[in-house]
Amino acid sequence: MEKEVLEPMGLFATPASVEALEHYVSQFSGSEAVVAMTVMGMTWNLCAKIANGNERPVTPDGSKVFSGGCAEHHKQHCAVCDY
Repeated sequence: MEKEVLEPMGLFATPASVEALEHYVSQFSGSEAVVAMTVMGMTWNLCAKIANGNERPVTPDGSKVFSGGCAEHHKQHCAVCDY
């Protein structure tokens, strides 16, 4: 079986550790902090799902999950991220 790899997104830096990511997120306040923490948590859960073999790995543009993009992403239930 061929091993698939989750490709990093070149537009964003990669934190050195979870603690470094948490420190970065802690710099936000108010509703920005809520959004940052929510996105961090959802991203963690998606990575765990992929690492545990419960989801197909995807490229940054989502090409291995979406066929043609997802313009309505999260405006209704999304089977990709189970949201």
